[in-house]
Amino acid sequence: MIAGYRAAELEAALETELQNAAAIAEPLRAQLAYCLLGGGKRLRGGLCLAFCELFGGSAADALPLACALEMIHAYSLVHDDLPCMDDDATRRGKPSAHVFFGEANAILIGDALQALAFSVSAHAREEGRQAVADAALRMVAGQFAEGMHAAQDPASLREIYAQKTGALYWAAAVSGAHAARCTPEQAHIAEIYGSAFGFLFQIADDCMDRAQDEQCGKQTLLTVIGIDKLAAEARDKLEEILQLLQPYHGEAAVWLRVLIEKTVECIH
Repeated sequence: MIAGYRAAELEAALETELQNAAAIAEPLRAQLAYCLLGGGKRLRGGLCLAFCELFGGSAADALPLACALEMIHAYSLVHDDLPCMDDDATRRGKPSAHVFFGEANAILIGDALQALAFSVSAHAREEGRQAVADAALRMVAGQFAEGMHAAQDPASLREIYAQKTGALYWAAAVSGAHAARCTPEQAHIAEIYGSAFGFLFQIADDCMDRAQDEQCGKQTLLTVIGIDKLAAEARDKLEEILQLLQPYHGEAAVWLRVLIEKTVECIH
């Protein structure tokens, strides 16, 4: 998987937003930094910035939304790692928040990151803000459904994938497009790309975790449908996306093509 679009610029913006949050004092600020900065590929924020530039905007137009997306993602990881959720002791090669700071503090760190996300994006364009807010809620709904073991069939699993993983990628593309004051046709392209990439990202992740999932009996689309059908579906989605991006050129267009191509390469 490639790094996020303008990842260094986004990382600097995240650090600035954290330093400028007047309501957050030490040691909470340092604990938020531990969970938010210096790790991750920044794909969600990168998608937001790339789609803004693809449709004629500048990265600065979308940075508040890109930061918000990364903060929401970071908070979800902090809460996912909790003993009552996935009970993971490490995250990106270092102790998880609840291991390093305690379980109660980890909950508050996640709460603060979510609140900060909506604070930094408060003055972004309304369509973009609404997409991010909708996605944050859909992500939780998907996590809840997965935790309740609601999925027993491909349709239910697809819905969980679209919510738990796909929603933030959908919002990233759509909010970036709206930051550039996109046309309805351009917004449609962003929606198709974001939804398709979210699905493909989760399938690629399932492929990497295949042995572990089979060992613990976890139900995924990979175990229900099989790799051959999913790989064929992935190639079809890739072809559709490349057709949609064909009229576009420049750095953002190249990154968007490579991102989805590299993701499909992981589905085997």
